[in-house]
Formats: sequence, structure tokens, C-alpha cells
Amino acid sequence: MQPLTDAQLLWIWETGLTQAPFDRALTMLATANPEQSLADLAAWPVGRRDEGLLALLEQTFGTTVVAYATCPACQEPLELALNTADLRLTPPAGPEPETYMASVDGYDLHFRLPASLDLAAVSRLTSLGTARRLLAERCLLDVRRDGADVAAETLPESVIAALAAHMAACDPQAEVDLSLICPVCGHAWSILFEATAFLWTEISALARRLLYEIHTLALAYGWSESQILALGPTRRQAYLEWVFNG
Repeated sequence: MQPLTDAQLLWIWETGLTQAPFDRALTMLATANPEQSLADLAAWPVGRRDEGLLALLEQTFGTTVVAYATCPACQEPLELALNTADLRLTPPAGPEPETYMASVDGYDLHFRLPASLDLAAVSRLTSLGTARRLLAERCLLDVRRDGADVAAETLPESVIAALAAHMAACDPQAEVDLSLICPVCGHAWSILFEATAFLWTEISALARRLLYEIHTLALAYGWSESQILALGPTRRQAYLEWVFNG
């Protein structure tokens, strides 16, 4: 994975403005991993994708990230200083399997882990049960009971729910929960750390700051965007100080 340049950050921001979250994740990954095809990245399990986004977050913004939450009990705002190591779950030993097996209520399930394309396919469904079933049907490769083939769409809800639990256990990086305790009222709850949303927020803020710097220096010196970006952050900051301080 390559560190992002300022020009790439601006391109990601401009491209991602009109994209859905799943497409934004792939845009960010593809820019940092030019050796990987977009189709290959789209097929990565969600946990692997989020691990890649976490690595990109570290390279671009460092290992300390600041997140914000609001206590659902007393509405107290919280500021969380997190280390990316706390967000990275222990990877499994050895190569990651491409497919998995599970036995539930007499059904033998052969499945793969959900990828970005699967999440995109269910993202607009309003029913959690319908989304979970469609996701399971997309990821099931083979279902047997007593040696006979079984159609995935005929599986009972209890088997679908158990399969979802198996998938989550096989891909823990896909759902990183943060346990929080309100310092004011003592209420305890958890929130989901969404790597795509967090990295996109950070990139958006940095892109807007870069655009402001480009705008200011272009007005002051008549330089083009590419000339200003080529200066690098240290020299840009020096010129900005002269613009504002004389």
C-alpha cells in the first residue's frame, strides 16, 4: 500500500462526493493499491477491506485517531482518543481461507464471507431480516441436508441467523464495537467503528483544508493548483504565514 499524495487525496474527495459508502471504500483502497484491480478489491471480505482502510488511515493521519459520540442516556458529548492498534483485531494464523463450513440444525453450509458488493446489494433494503437472508443467499456456495442439495432460499430463519453469527465469528474485523461508559451518568453502551465512514470524514476535512490553501496561495501568487501542491505542506505553510502576516 502506497501513502496518498495531496493530489490523490483531492481526487478521492472529488470522486467520493457522489458515491455510496461501499464505492467510496473501494475508491480509497484502489488509489492506495494501484497494483490491485478494482474487481479484486471488491471481492475482499469486509474485514480485509476494513483492515486495508485502517492501514491507510495510519499512513495518512497517524496511529492516534479522535472520534466523537453522544451518550444516549444523558446526551453528554464524548471525545475519544483511540489508537489504531485498539481497532485492529488479531488476525487468524496462516492464510485466510476463501470458503468456510458450518453445520446448523442438520444443514451443512458451505459459504464465503460477505464482500463490498454483497453489502451494496442489500444496503437499500429496509427490513433487517430480508437483508440478512439476501446476504446469506449471496454468500452460500452449497447447502446439503442428509446428503441432498437444499435451495438456499428455503432455509429456515433460525439457520439464516446462525449462519450470520458464523460469518461474524469468521470475520471479526468486519464489525469492531467500541465499549463506552459515560463519565457523567455512568451509562454503558457500544458503538460500531465504521472504518469507511471515519476515513472518509478525515479525508474530506483534509481535502477542504488543501483547497483553502490552494485558493489562498493562488490568489496571492498566481500559482496553479499543481504548482502549489508540489510545494509540499511545510513550504505551503511558510508561504501562508507570509500571506497572512505580511
